[in-house]
Amino acid sequence: MTRLQALLLVVVAVLLTSGLLLALGLYLYVTQMPRLAPWHTQTLSVEFSQQRHLKHFDDYLQLEQQLFNQLDDFSANFSQSVSQPQDYNRYYQGSFSDPKQWPQQWNQSYYWPVAEAEFGILLVHGMSDSPYALSNIANAFKGKASVLGLRLPGHGTLPSALVNTQADDLLAATTLAIHHLRQELKGKPIYFIGFSTGAAIGLNLELKQLQRGASPYFERMVFISPAIGLTPLSELAKWQTRIGQWFGIELLAWNSIKQEYDPYRYGSFAINAADTVLQLVNENRRLLAQLTTEQLAKLPAIQAFQSISDNTVSTQAIITDLFQRLGSQHQLVLFDINRVIEQFQLLKRDPRSALVYRPHQDSYQLTVIENVTKDSPKVQAYHRHGPHTAIEALDMTWPNNVYSLSHIALPFAATDPVYGNELVAGYEQIALGRFYAKGEAGVHTINATDMLRQKWNPFFDYMLRQTAEHVSGAPAP
Repeated sequence: MTRLQALLLVVVAVLLTSGLLLALGLYLYVTQMPRLAPWHTQTLSVEFSQQRHLKHFDDYLQLEQQLFNQLDDFSANFSQSVSQPQDYNRYYQGSFSDPKQWPQQWNQSYYWPVAEAEFGILLVHGMSDSPYALSNIANAFKGKASVLGLRLPGHGTLPSALVNTQADDLLAATTLAIHHLRQELKGKPIYFIGFSTGAAIGLNLELKQLQRGASPYFERMVFISPAIGLTPLSELAKWQTRIGQWFGIELLAWNSIKQEYDPYRYGSFAINAADTVLQLVNENRRLLAQLTTEQLAKLPAIQAFQSISDNTVSTQAIITDLFQRLGSQHQLVLFDINRVIEQFQLLKRDPRSALVYRPHQDSYQLTVIENVTKDSPKVQAYHRHGPHTAIEALDMTWPNNVYSLSHIALPFAATDPVYGNELVAGYEQIALGRFYAKGEAGVHTINATDMLRQKWNPFFDYMLRQTAEHVSGAPAP
C-alpha cells in the first residue's frame, strides 16, 4: 500500500466516524425533544408576506382578520379533538390561557385614533411576542395620542408561522403602519416605541431613510431591551435548520418546543425566528458602519432602556455597536442588578463588571438605576453625560427575592394582569407573574427556568415617566 493510499484510508475512516457520530448525536438530540403538536406542524394560509404587495394598512388589517378567523377554526377543531379539557393551553377554547377571555384582542393589531391629538405613536413588539408586549405603555398614552400597535407577521397565531417568516415581511408590515400613521396625522410628529426585535426593525427602517437621504420617519424613538447584538451561538442556529432539511427531520427547525400556556407569547421558538433577528442585527451593524457622522447626526433622538442582566440580547453591543456611535441627544438607561449583599453573593458573576465604557470619549447620556448601598434595596439614578456626573434620589426599591430584571420584564408593570405580581380584580385568567410551584425537577410541564424568570419591572413607572418626557409634548401618564 502506497503512502497516498494509506492517507486516503485514514481520511475515509475519519469521515465515516464523523458521520456516524453526527448521526448518533442527531438521534439522541431528536429522541430527547418533545413531540410536535398541531400548532407546530399546521399553518394558516392567509398570513401577510411582502410578496402580497399590499398598498394600505387597511388591507393589512383585513387580511389579519381573515387570519384570525382561520385561527378560530383551528382552535375549535383542536378543542373538539382532545378527550380532556386543557385549561392551560391557549388553543383550547375557554381555557385560562385562551386570548379570547380578555376584552381586548391583544394578539391583533389595533389603532386608537384621537382626532385632536398632537402626535402619534407606533408600537412594535418583539420576536415571538404580540402587541400585548407593549400594552402597558399603549394604555398609558390612550386618549392622549393616536396609538397604533402593530402585530408583526408570524405572531399572535401559531408558532409554526415563524418557521418561514422573513425579515422583509416584518419590515414591509411596519412600513405599511408608518405610512398609515403619516397619512392619518397629516404632518404631525410620530414617535416610535420598539421592544427587542421591534427596536431593531425601527432602527433598520430609519437607518435606510438616512442612507437614501430622506427625512426620518420619526420625531424620536424609544427602545426597550433592543436587539442590537445577540450571543455568538445565534450565528450557528441556522445550521441546525439546514441539517434538519437535509435529513428531513422537522424537529430540527425548532430551538425549543414547549407547552403553549402563554396567551400572548409563543413558548416554542423556531430557529428561523432567531436567524431572522440575526439578519436584522447584522444589517443594522453594517448600516451604522457605512453611514457618515453627518448622516448619523440626523438620526432621531433615541432613548433606550436595558437590563444589565439580559440572556437574550447583548447589553455590551447596545453600548459599543449603537450608543458609542451616537451624539449627546441620545440616552441609554441601564437597570443594574440588585446588589443587596444577600442577593449579590449568590450570583455567578457580576454582569456590570463585564461592560466596557468610554466615559471620556462618548457623548451620549448614560443613566444607571442602582442600589444606594449594598445594604439597602433602595435605588438611585446615576447620571453621566461626558465628564459630568450626578446622583438622583428615587423613591423605589428592589422587591424581596428579586436579584435582577430580565429581557422580557421591562415593558410590564407590577399591575399587569398576565405578567405582573399583583392580583387584579375582575381577572380570572392565567397570571404568569404570580405563578410558581415547588417540587421535584423535571415533573412540571413548565420548567423552572421559565417559572422563575422575572416577568415584570419594579421600576416600570420610572421608565414610563422617562418615556413620556422623551416623547415631546406628552404629559406624564
